[in-house]
Amino acid sequence: MTVIEAIILGRNDNYEPQWTEKLLAAIAYNRAVLTRDGYEFRVAFVEWNPPAGNPLLAPMLVERFPYVRCVVVAPEVHKAICQGPMPIMLNPAINAAVRTSEADYLVVTGGDCFFGHALADRIARGGLLGNRLYRAERVNIRADIDFVSATPAEIEDPANIVSVDTCSEPPYDRPPYTNASGDFLMMDRATMTGLRGFDEAIDFSKLHLDSRLCWTCMDAGMDCELLGRIFHISHTQSYVNAGGAYDSQSYVTEVGLPYLNPEVWGLGGFAWRRDGDRIWHVGMGTATAPAPALDREASARAEKVRADLTALHAKRNDQDPVDGACEIVKLPLDWIWVAPIASRDESGVIEGAKGVVDNVAALSLPDKLLPPKTSERRWIFLSLDVLQGDLVVEAIDQTYRPPTLVRASNEPVGIWLEMPPESKAVRFGRFRGNGPAVRLKIREARLFGRFRPSPRKEISRGLYGRVKYRLQRFFGPS
Repeated sequence: MTVIEAIILGRNDNYEPQWTEKLLAAIAYNRAVLTRDGYEFRVAFVEWNPPAGNPLLAPMLVERFPYVRCVVVAPEVHKAICQGPMPIMLNPAINAAVRTSEADYLVVTGGDCFFGHALADRIARGGLLGNRLYRAERVNIRADIDFVSATPAEIEDPANIVSVDTCSEPPYDRPPYTNASGDFLMMDRATMTGLRGFDEAIDFSKLHLDSRLCWTCMDAGMDCELLGRIFHISHTQSYVNAGGAYDSQSYVTEVGLPYLNPEVWGLGGFAWRRDGDRIWHVGMGTATAPAPALDREASARAEKVRADLTALHAKRNDQDPVDGACEIVKLPLDWIWVAPIASRDESGVIEGAKGVVDNVAALSLPDKLLPPKTSERRWIFLSLDVLQGDLVVEAIDQTYRPPTLVRASNEPVGIWLEMPPESKAVRFGRFRGNGPAVRLKIREARLFGRFRPSPRKEISRGLYGRVKYRLQRFFGPS
């Protein structure tokens, strides 16, 4: 029997009218749709930061459904780790369910999502594979349907469709199909454990966590398959309908990919307490989190996923120069462009606008600088004073490496950026919208270069190496 466990988040806060009733209807409906010969459907419900004065949903859910288990996360935990304006944190909540699951496959979904009949038929007919990300196209349907008694024909009736978050039109028509992906992300538990779930470094926003997981899955070498459709109740608080209400949570989503979570992922650093067979309570105190329950084969697969991601993360994000790189020129700081939304005072301190994720400044390479030769690699060393806020720095017109994140510090910060041949400038931008405005000063910038070793002899270090490098700049490698 293959067990598929849905991970659903929520709390008793009247998020939408009749949300609890719709949650109960979705759980029962998806159980009926997905339970086929050889498959069993279960649910892990994470009740995050339950509001004071309202009864918990967890006891009612485990009493009503024998195939539901719950993880209740105390408000004190939320207060300790949340750095944003949201009452629910998606990433550690989902990860806590992953950490304690014993299912074969996990599907992250919503309490207002109904799985399509064709999707369920595809699973039953074709089976599921490990190391594969399964996605579904989200169809938004009217909220006034009687979901308690609705049949698949009613749920999927074209007359009830409000909109479709397409996975068949550019740019969302190719793996990993990131459009509205957070309502259906399925993979085997061993792979999800190797990924250590969703990125927990994003502790200030709930936006684009699903896309970051998708991209990291692709970095991990996973296949991706679009299974079919799910049907989501259209509501006013969704990202699509809320418009600018989510702007303060925006950030540069490419930073740090593929992401790496710590050993204590999934609330592993908090106190866990059992309440009966199917409820966990997570609170403050000595770490007592259960370890993921994987057999030897699954554990080996999870460890391989983790090792591959760790190596790729280092390769993409480590931009230090190779041995033998020599300085070409100290870059003039009068080539700094300051964005219209930013300002620069007499001391050279640049300040960006608050609440906007955008460019703050750019440093251009001098026009008279000779372009790199085909066998040459280049780096820029930057010495920065980051006085306030979170800064992203990257070479413009490069696609290979994610932006570098630099946080405010009392001391000057030195960073290296590898400059691809097509790049003529370095961009400085604000990382996230709901933090303080960025304030920085560029102290110095130096350009370095290194020819790739020739088959005959490498460039040596020291004075001879610097002289030979400069000769090679004009006459080519020997």
